[in-house]
Amino acid sequence: MQMGQSLEAFLQWKSLVSLLFGCVEAPFHTRSQLFTKFIKVIYYQLKYGLQKDRSDVQTGASALLDDSWLSADSFLHRLCKDFFLLVQEASVVDGDLLSWTRKVKELLENSLGWEFQHSSAVDGMYFEEGDEYAPVVEMLDEPSTDEAASA
Repeated sequence: MQMGQSLEAFLQWKSLVSLLFGCVEAPFHTRSQLFTKFIKVIYYQLKYGLQKDRSDVQTGASALLDDSWLSADSFLHRLCKDFFLLVQEASVVDGDLLSWTRKVKELLENSLGWEFQHSSAVDGMYFEEGDEYAPVVEMLDEPSTDEAASA
């Protein structure tokens, strides 16, 4: 049996995870302990869900998670990426929250090969590093003061 077999339960879990990962101030100001406990639960849910099924060692399939969860374009990847960046850029972060956030990030990187590179902002538009459609910025050498004076 795989996790997420009950669509209703999965949608409720997804809504809760989306709500909490979408918070931008509460994790750092008023609800650090709540978010630390939430991240800890997510860590153990994913760790358990990502365990390899011992009877299916050849395929390496996860015992409990559907393959769609493992995709780098899944909702969970996007939510985690945004939350990890938020925690990284926060001026003050609870030590336990930071520690557990790093554990979740490491688990996802090591188990699924997910990468959480940062996006670049150009005129309010965000681009992934290595995005072939991102604008290219070329730095031009400025003429030295001698060259400018002689021109």
